[in-house]
This record gives sequence, C-alpha cells and structure tokens, in this order.
Amino acid sequence: DLCKPLNCKKKELCLLEDAYTAVCVSKKELHKNKEEIITKSKYFDEEEAKRKAEAEAAAAAAAAAAATGLGGAVGSGVAGAADTGSMTLMAASGDSSTGSNANDGTSSGLEHEEREDDESSSQDDDVFYDSEKEEDCKPCPVVKPTYLCGSDNWTYSSLCRLEYHNCIHTTEVKVNCMGFCPCK
Repeated sequence: DLCKPLNCKKKELCLLEDAYTAVCVSKKELHKNKEEIITKSKYFDEEEAKRKAEAEAAAAAAAAAAATGLGGAVGSGVAGAADTGSMTLMAASGDSSTGSNANDGTSSGLEHEEREDDESSSQDDDVFYDSEKEEDCKPCPVVKPTYLCGSDNWTYSSLCRLEYHNCIHTTEVKVNCMGFCPCK
C-alpha cells in the first residue's frame, strides 16, 4: 500500500523499512551491499516463532521459580527476551524478483546485551563508554548518491547514511521523501 505512490523505476524495488516507511532501492545496490530482504510472510513467521520462544522461556522460568520456591529457598526467576535492534528491509508483497538472503551485518540487541554482561563494572565510570555503540555501526560504501529527506528535515545521500546516522546517534529518523529537504 505504501509503495503505490512511489512509482519506482524498473531497476528499483519498493521496500518497506517499517510499518510506515517505504523507499525505492536499486536492485544493484541491494545485491552489492548484500542486504537481507525479508518478505512479509517470512517476517510474520519469524515474529510468531520469536513470540513462541519468549512464551516458552517465560513458562520455563516460571516453572523453575515455582520448583525453587517449593524446595524451601526463596526463588527469583526473571524471564526476559531482548528485542532485535537490527534494521532489516521487508520486501513489499507481490515482489519476488530478488532472493538475496545474505546477512546484513547488523548486530542484534541480544548480542549487545551479552557483550554488556561480559564487561567489568569499572567501565561504567568510563567517559568513552558510549563510544562502543559507534563501533557496532556499519559504515557506508561510496556509491552514487540517491538523496533522501529524513524526518529530522536533514538531507541524506543514501539510505545507508540515514541508517548509519540512526545507529551512531541512537535516533529513529525515517525517510520523509525522495530528494532534497524540505519535501515538496
């Protein structure tokens, strides 16, 4: 539905970044950057599997807490699952012209959580502690610019640059329109 007003070129695909944002992306650039394209059906299947796994983990933790509580000891079972923070592109329905399933190189929130657990508490006082986030961000290749206007009213030279900006600054800037800001 979001792709209809975009009128992408023949060599471009309309992809959904999230529930509210659709962009035209060059097929060539997608293959070159080895971006992972997730169809709607695959996305919904993954979400359902994730929900089932979270429910099973919560049930197992509750059972373990109940068993510990019956044994006379005070039990505190905490169940929680990290939401993935990787940004993947979801292919618009009806388009099956690409089959790239390569990893897009972004790290999930679970991996980040594990990394935080491994670090010593002395790093909490480190002035440069937040600089680790910048190391996790994937830099953009040099390509011909396709200008995009972000929701922050700044012009970005590519979707990759916008995502890189979001990664470094932990923001949620979305694409408002194709071309330079301000949108017409």
